[in-house]
Amino acid sequence: MKKLVTLLFLIPLTLLAQQNAPEWHLGISIKPEVSAMTIHDKDESSKAEYGFTGGLTLGYNIAPSLTFETGIYYGIKNISHSQGGLIFGSDIDPQAGVLGTSELIREVQLNDIEIPIQAKYFFFKQLYFRSGLGINLLSERSFENRINHSDGTTTTIVSDPESYLNYSATIGIGYMQPIGEKMNFNIEPFIKYYFRDNIIPITHLYNIGLNAALTLKL
Repeated sequence: MKKLVTLLFLIPLTLLAQQNAPEWHLGISIKPEVSAMTIHDKDESSKAEYGFTGGLTLGYNIAPSLTFETGIYYGIKNISHSQGGLIFGSDIDPQAGVLGTSELIREVQLNDIEIPIQAKYFFFKQLYFRSGLGINLLSERSFENRINHSDGTTTTIVSDPESYLNYSATIGIGYMQPIGEKMNFNIEPFIKYYFRDNIIPITHLYNIGLNAALTLKL
């Protein structure tokens, strides 16, 4: 009886392996995108800034409808974040009191090196849904703090560049177009969210972009 149960269990797996042999693919990806920060206060605002990401991907198809991918990406993110309603010494008169409020504008440019672990699920022919996580090493190329005071003067402070680890989640919906027997072209709108607030306190970075990738079956 045990041998029969084992045989019945192995036959479908054997047939699946014969029909859908696992295969590897290598790809190159380019992602134009915009970056912004989440807002948690009515006096805050974030301007969407353009950037890009590019890199190599390595995928493993375990079934016709399921693919796992990893790789390495390099990107440049531009961030513009402002916070108003701030009061500095220049906004206070010893006799009249508070004369007005100042605005702090932070402009940051980041290098982003990412190692993703993602899954693609094909739910209708060439249409697929992607989700996954990434480990991100962020390093500041520049970090400028500009304070616009209520009296019309401006103070600029350039911070020393720092580096830090972050973690991100990505979701997207894409379309895969075969090009011959070995190659595929993928186009995919996506959104990425970074979990840690180590760029600007209490705010989180997110990207919205378009992933264009060319893959080659190995």
